[in-house]
Amino acid sequence: MTLTSLFLAAIMSFVMRSAAQKTGHPELFLLGVLAYVTLCMTGYLGKWETELKNPYLFLIPDSPFKKIWYATLMEHVKALADGILICVPVGFVWGIRSVYVVQCILIYTVLQANKLYLKVIARVKSSCDMQRKKALLQAKQELIRGLMQMVILGLGAGIAVLVGLLIDPDLVFPILLIYSLIVTTLVGLLAAIRFDSMEQMV
Repeated sequence: MTLTSLFLAAIMSFVMRSAAQKTGHPELFLLGVLAYVTLCMTGYLGKWETELKNPYLFLIPDSPFKKIWYATLMEHVKALADGILICVPVGFVWGIRSVYVVQCILIYTVLQANKLYLKVIARVKSSCDMQRKKALLQAKQELIRGLMQMVILGLGAGIAVLVGLLIDPDLVFPILLIYSLIVTTLVGLLAAIRFDSMEQMV
């Protein structure tokens, strides 16, 4: 994913520069691109999918919440690194203020965490279909995860944009970041509760 992030940053920096600057709010343009990347890129999920099939993952001697935290910690670090690789060059070329660049990096990292935890929930919800073909099961899990994340992102984006239009555009980023943190924490807790039951599915 890191090489993809570098490639994406290079393309975005120059190819989309004029379009982003014409909007007058290149930081919002970048945020929209990050949301799209989060929904569409499945590099993290591919590795996480493999980890979820490893029975040793469930043998970590700790609480379900700590198990899922330790199991996903390196993925969060990778997401942060990818966020930096995408946002810093794009922010520099597009002339985005550093405060927005930092918030974009944090939002991207949190949304990737949200994606990982939703995968756990989607996997449990679709576990009743384990007798079906593997490809069909994975497609169903991905559909459930994608729909849940679109609903969550859509609600948060709607609230942030509404407040930005009615009160102050500068509030869009902090509202979206705080909303994403709260929702991802709740999703992570729910995923941790479901995590123990997943040992039987491996």
